[in-house]
Amino acid sequence: MNSKRKTKSVVVLGASTKEQRYANKAIKALRNDEYEVFGIGREKGATVVDVMIYDSFEEIPEVELIHTVTIYLSERNQKVYEEEILKLKPHRVIFNPGAENRSFYALLIDNGIEAINACTLVMLSLKDF
Repeated sequence: MNSKRKTKSVVVLGASTKEQRYANKAIKALRNDEYEVFGIGREKGATVVDVMIYDSFEEIPEVELIHTVTIYLSERNQKVYEEEILKLKPHRVIFNPGAENRSFYALLIDNGIEAINACTLVMLSLKDF
């Protein structure tokens, strides 16, 4: 396995302990592929596998090293995180199906952050993450 890949930190925005949620499945798939993963969601203090769920980016240890933010929140629920994500300046932001957000997408691009509409689970399964 590529050692560079293991060092990429990923934030799952919209993390959930509910097994049927795609954010939950993504956390498990990312950990299975040995990514460092942090969750942000409503269930602060809960864990999925060994991934802690926080309620803000500020709580994440070494947040400045985040490579990817993958979003599982509706456009309306993303609003409160937009400024934090822009300040964070991750390498990329993935809008999963149902999380598409044209205005935030454009704002990310304007700020030099890669933005893509894609499915994290599909990307992982195709080894294209």
